Amino acid sequence: DLLGWQKNVDNQYEDLTLCGRLANVSSAGDENQRRFFYPPASASTLDGLDVVALGSGTRPFPTSRDVANRFYVFFDQGWAPGANNEQVLSTITESNLWEIGTERADNTKGWYLKLPHPGEKSLGSPVIVPDKQVILFTTYTPPLQEEGKCPSGMGKSRLYALGLYTGNSAFKELGVETESKSIEIGDGLISNIQLAVGNNKDGERPRGLIKPNIPFPDMPGAERVFWLQIE
Repeated sequence: DLLGWQKNVDNQYEDLTLCGRLANVSSAGDENQRRFFYPPASASTLDGLDVVALGSGTRPFPTSRDVANRFYVFFDQGWAPGANNEQVLSTITESNLWEIGTERADNTKGWYLKLPHPGEKSLGSPVIVPDKQVILFTTYTPPLQEEGKCPSGMGKSRLYALGLYTGNSAFKELGVETESKSIEIGDGLISNIQLAVGNNKDGERPRGLIKPNIPFPDMPGAERVFWLQIE
């Protein structure tokens, strides 16, 4: 699978948009045929780095255990002149990425995490919290199923909170005391993350996940932004 990316390169002309291949992270062989069914998350961080993040998981076959799924964070390399002076997007491959849990190489263009549980897959869009440099995403691990028998249980969903640059556990950045990269959040499939950062009817400012209910005491609150459009 290839991840396509678009970027407007001239704000004066709204229809001038180039398309390129940001990353190629799938290859031949059953366990490497990773697929992406949900939109990525993207953000410009406080230090000006453009980040794109997403996880792999074959949505039509949630109980499959054939593919070794991964979660990826790409550092957008931007556009550069090609052989004929056309704008070309630098394509990232796994050889350019740092695998979490191994020694980090210099000049990596992002990182990836091998999802550790058999059959574990990402079946929702991640959320980036730029102020905390944290990325949140959920995964689903199917139950064990013996041939000719019904599966035992509904499987498990997990929530990951990782450092945007490091891939280390980042729950403490949000006020949750754990060193683990992930925590179980329920039986069955819980996909997209819903965050609460505003005021409730009592005037309090709940911060954290809505479904399931997981408070993040140190989650940055929402700020009101004003803007004026001038023709």
